Amino acid sequence: MAIKVTHDGTSPHDRCAERCFNCRAPTRYWYARKDVAVCLECAAVVRPSDVPSKSEWCAKEAALTARVV
Repeated sequence: MAIKVTHDGTSPHDRCAERCFNCRAPTRYWYARKDVAVCLECAAVVRPSDVPSKSEWCAKEAALTARVV
């Protein structure tokens, strides 16, 4: 089941894009119900219950970023 996402209103030159919660691709689309970034490709296949909470998503991104740096 697909979820509805909305564009954040920025252009590609405005600022860095966030990473999709599912595939980590840069995206400017968001699932508004949970305020989490979701690319269009993943939005087409994930269910609302697949999307983590904002705090879960932020914690995951922080952990992944800490390993890379």
